[in-house]
Amino acid sequence: MRFRHTLLARILGAFLLNLLVVGLVLWGLYEFRVGPGSELAGLSEDRVRQAAAALSDQLIQSPRAEWPALLERHNKRHDVRFQLRDARGQSLTDTATALPKPVTARLAEVFPAPPASRLRRHLERQMDPLQLNAQQLNQVEAIWLESLRLFQSNQELEEAIASYERRIREVLSQSQWEEFARRAPAQFIPRVDPGELVIAEVTPAELHARFDADGDGDLNATELGVLLASHTPPGARPGRGTLPEEQATVHTFTQPGTEVIWAALEIPVRVRGVSSEFSSWDVMDLRPTPDGQRFHAVLLLRSDPVLGKSFFAEPWPWVTILLLIIGLSTLFWLPLVSRITRPLAKVTALTEEIAEGKFANRVELEQPDEIGRLAQAVDQMAQRLESLVGGQRRFLGDVSHELCAPLARLQMALGVLAENATSDQKEMLEDLREEVDQMATLVDELLCFTRTGEAREVQLEAVLLAPMIRELAAREASGLDAEMDVPVELTAHAAPDRLERALANILRNAQQHAGSGGCVDIRAELDGDQIELRIRDHGPGVPADTLDRLFDPFYRPEDARTRETGGTGLGLAIAKSAIESCGGRLHCRLPEDGGLEFILRLASA
Repeated sequence: MRFRHTLLARILGAFLLNLLVVGLVLWGLYEFRVGPGSELAGLSEDRVRQAAAALSDQLIQSPRAEWPALLERHNKRHDVRFQLRDARGQSLTDTATALPKPVTARLAEVFPAPPASRLRRHLERQMDPLQLNAQQLNQVEAIWLESLRLFQSNQELEEAIASYERRIREVLSQSQWEEFARRAPAQFIPRVDPGELVIAEVTPAELHARFDADGDGDLNATELGVLLASHTPPGARPGRGTLPEEQATVHTFTQPGTEVIWAALEIPVRVRGVSSEFSSWDVMDLRPTPDGQRFHAVLLLRSDPVLGKSFFAEPWPWVTILLLIIGLSTLFWLPLVSRITRPLAKVTALTEEIAEGKFANRVELEQPDEIGRLAQAVDQMAQRLESLVGGQRRFLGDVSHELCAPLARLQMALGVLAENATSDQKEMLEDLREEVDQMATLVDELLCFTRTGEAREVQLEAVLLAPMIRELAAREASGLDAEMDVPVELTAHAAPDRLERALANILRNAQQHAGSGGCVDIRAELDGDQIELRIRDHGPGVPADTLDRLFDPFYRPEDARTRETGGTGLGLAIAKSAIESCGGRLHCRLPEDGGLEFILRLASA
């Protein structure tokens, strides 16, 4: 047999093809980014929005000084890292760590920096001697605004200025810091352009003159602190209200070379009519909406590797991918498994029939693999057994038929001799006659066995069970007390002569083994389109390991091998063949309280 026709070749082929399909699926997941950062199997956008909305509600109502603590509480709650960034990507809290360059580039792409404001232009003019680049300007702008807020709330202005200079030094290069230190400190100390301020009917010149205590034409740190502490620039006045619903776009992406996942979206952190009173300095680094009612910051979420955290990993998309792989694998394996199990089921059914003595059926399977060869071998075995058993039956039938005439003549001769024999001779002739009668009974049983086992069509008809069973019980089991529970209308579809022979043999077996004075229970009931008939004696029963052999020809349990009770060993074999020729089944069992029970199943007429 060629290798390509073997089961091993088919299994290996299906396995390799399955691996190829799974590989293509995984390649598609990677190529099209179907993973943690995708809509199919990644971050749950609704979940991100819910977490962002809960954080936004608290940020709107809280002073900026409390934002780091709020972020930390939400970090612990969701097991991720939240960062708050301004319109130019700078951190709005001191607790945020520096972003990797790919993430910074991605944020700049998704959230473009707004046009330069008057504040930005003012800062560019003020810091022009230091030759700052765009990134340094963004950092300085954030520090500048934060320092203005500190000047407004901190009574220790010298300490605030020292903090400002320390943070500026971290941004500047060595040469820039030297230029910063060489120039007059007042040039770079945060200040406000008087043109940015409007107080009632006071002009900028009047406002400048009012707070220029030393009359030098400029506002130093102390004068600026007094101005900011006593003035609230234009902005929202105190108010409360309901924050309208808004659907933010969630941007998710992975960091190249790592399993870290990021999500970014804009959230409102100040809302007119909802937030407490805030100044223009408080929202100067935020992105306003076109109507000027909301001021947004960028909320950035960072997760650890997907396998270690669950916030970004929704289970259902992964279940969908797993089910897809299982479904595709099933398409490849199901035909192969079916091609294996179906023939095996046929071979199993046929071998079970062979074990019951039915040799006529065949598998007739045409497959070039091992299962096909097995089926052919089983067919050949069934044909061989059918031929052997059929030959044995024919041989037994022929021998029995040939013995009938000599035995009949021998019985007649013994009768003639007995008429003229003396008393001593008659006793010996009686023993001889008993042996001849026993031989004649055996030959008759053999003939009956071969006829019931012949593979010829049997004429079946409707047979009333109650009258037949009652008559047979009175004739074959007269020494037993028969308890019958057989409905009078119960009719079986069977051959009357064969059914009668089978029931007679079973009742005769009960008579022989239950003993005189015992009882036999006979019960029948309709089970769908089948009739179940149970015949039970209350004798000693048989060993459990002999149940499967009771219907074998010439088999008798060891304790039944006597001439008086053992019979020929063909009665139950004839009963089984007769019932099966009627299309029924016969088997027996050992009840728990003793005895032996025969169960017949026949089609209902």
